[in-house]
Amino acid sequence: MSDTLMAIIGIFLGVILMFVLPLTIMANKNDEISQTVVQVAVSDFVDTATKKGKITAFDYDKLIQKLSATGNSYDVQIEAQIIDDNPRRAATTLAREQTGEFKYYSVYTNTILEEVDNNGEYPLKKDDYLIVNVKNTNRTQAQTLKGSLLSFTNAGQYTISASSTGMINVNGK
Repeated sequence: MSDTLMAIIGIFLGVILMFVLPLTIMANKNDEISQTVVQVAVSDFVDTATKKGKITAFDYDKLIQKLSATGNSYDVQIEAQIIDDNPRRAATTLAREQTGEFKYYSVYTNTILEEVDNNGEYPLKKDDYLIVNVKNTNRTQAQTLKGSLLSFTNAGQYTISASSTGMINVNGK
């Protein structure tokens, strides 16, 4: 009875070491490659927008194509922090010669993409900020394997994400 139990445990461990462990390692490597691709794509998108001074439909579609090439689905969040055209409004004194700090207001993904769809671009001004955050919305193979083998609380969290921020260098109008 004891020998049979040891044989079953040995076979079980052998299967894990020969099949499951290599699959998990390959899936983790795939996630690492996807992470690199996503980070480069987001950085390229922000760099292009800061150099052009606008977000174009072509550049946004190029970002989405690069993200889709990883085989995962992503939530793309874009925030444009637009500098207020009237910096005097932020002054704390009533003196006309003094100007206060520049104030920014934010425009988010839906508004930006609506403008891109309607006009082909979303113009930005010099000294505006562009912030792009991307995270995967599906469970990758590595997440699924980790979740089924290990019951850690963080096994199912999103593992592929990227963020990039840039200041606009030129006026896009």
